[in-house]
Amino acid sequence: QSLGTALVMVLATWGMLAALVNANLPAGRPPLRQSLMTALKMMALGTPAMIALFLVFPRFSAPLWALPQSSAQAITGLSASMSPGQIAELARDDSVAFRVVFDGPRPPDRLLYWRGPVLSVFDNGVWLPDPRQRDRATLTPPADLQLSGQPVRYTVTLQPTQQTFVFALDAPLAAPKIEGYLVQWMPDLQLVTGRPLDHLSRYTVESSPQFRYGPQQLTPALRADEALPAGFDPRSVALGRQLAAQARAAGQDGSFVAQALLRMFRSQPFRYTLNPGTYGKRDGVDAFLFDRRAGFCEHYAQAFVVVMRAADVPARIVTGYQGGRYNPVDGTWVVRQSDAHAWAEYWLPERGWVRADPTAAVDPARIDRSGATLAAREPLLGMAAFGPRDAAFLLQLRNRWDALNNTWNQWVLNYGSNRQQDLLRKLGLQQPDMATLAALAIAALLVATTILGALLALERRRTDSWAQTYALLRGKLEQAGIDSADSTAPRALAVRIQALRPDASPLTPQSARSAITLLLQLERWRYAPARDAHQRKARWLELRRAVRGWRA
Repeated sequence: QSLGTALVMVLATWGMLAALVNANLPAGRPPLRQSLMTALKMMALGTPAMIALFLVFPRFSAPLWALPQSSAQAITGLSASMSPGQIAELARDDSVAFRVVFDGPRPPDRLLYWRGPVLSVFDNGVWLPDPRQRDRATLTPPADLQLSGQPVRYTVTLQPTQQTFVFALDAPLAAPKIEGYLVQWMPDLQLVTGRPLDHLSRYTVESSPQFRYGPQQLTPALRADEALPAGFDPRSVALGRQLAAQARAAGQDGSFVAQALLRMFRSQPFRYTLNPGTYGKRDGVDAFLFDRRAGFCEHYAQAFVVVMRAADVPARIVTGYQGGRYNPVDGTWVVRQSDAHAWAEYWLPERGWVRADPTAAVDPARIDRSGATLAAREPLLGMAAFGPRDAAFLLQLRNRWDALNNTWNQWVLNYGSNRQQDLLRKLGLQQPDMATLAALAIAALLVATTILGALLALERRRTDSWAQTYALLRGKLEQAGIDSADSTAPRALAVRIQALRPDASPLTPQSARSAITLLLQLERWRYAPARDAHQRKARWLELRRAVRGWRA
């Protein structure tokens, strides 16, 4: 259903029509250009009927993009689990994750956290969601969610993910409505559907960047967010316990530990890179924090959460996307797979869950410029083959292609029954039923067929220039007394003129010789034309002038 696929199908149809035209042309070697132009003309003649049927033919209840894709089709994007290095691989993918249109001013890039899966369970080096969260999903926001500030309204067009999570800015006012899906809240502010999103989806959300949520006092459920596997990362666990002891000595809470960790990331030689190498599952956090100190966002978020849990502070990883990039061609905000991100949340008494992004401590430009600095330093795939990702010309080409794809999605794939009803109401038809739509489709097809038939009738009346010139010469010969049938070939007519005796011929010898020459030239031009197009055109103009100037 993509624009690229549609263009390929149009080209394939053009090629097949050209092959059929070429197979039905007269014997000889007609130029390929002639077959291609004839096929293109046929497609142009059929376009009005196609447009009419597209507009009035009874539509599906959902847009065309709501037709599901095969679940076996490989789709890149965030998954419901995370292991170190997974998001770094995704950051090399420049494909679109979703597009956003803001109704008003866009929040600053540092506030554009598009929330996805929340990961609380650490199992053998892999982070997984808490299975209990799904059982507690509701249609209403969590009771402990407190919003403040002016909300931001925006519309998201989400690419198929084959996952159940729905992306929105932290924190939504209400669950969005997606046609064909039921969207629910989970206690961790994640929005989920009951089945995978297997087609392009469009939904409108309101979010408030200023919010607080989570229980105000420590609960048994929060204890699960302090759990660590026994024997893993002993140096990181020791660091967490050391920071916890310092916090207790200073009479501070978990924010003391969090700030100490962020200071460590800022002050010590940590490096933000797409290629940190492989870390082990058992002691990978130790190797990252104390040995190599190089990693991508998931390495920093994982290390932060492990140390916070070792300090007996509930913490978890949140994955999603951060930032995006503005497309000036169509005014959309484009979030790509390369904007995938992982950050952390930790819990404090009286405050609830608090966002912490260690990446901002190591490389603030990643947050302020949505990955542009990192991309310039380590070019991502796609643009890297042609030069820097931010090259003006390539960026303009990509923006225009993105805008075309978005236009195709909104005006073609999104043309469902609702938009069809809106169009028909503007034409004066209020609430048309299926029978009315079918009648309109048949009427539109008849009108388009009538127009097409009239055009074909006009085309049939037109004869080609060669036939007109030959008919002119035959008419002049008939006026001189030499009759011929419409089916008489030029050479046969030339043979007849040559066979007439001079004393019985109505033509003078000179007129007869010139008529024979013209007839043979017409035959040669028709069946053995010059290969050079300019030479062929010049000879034809000369021959036509000679026929017009011939006199008996």
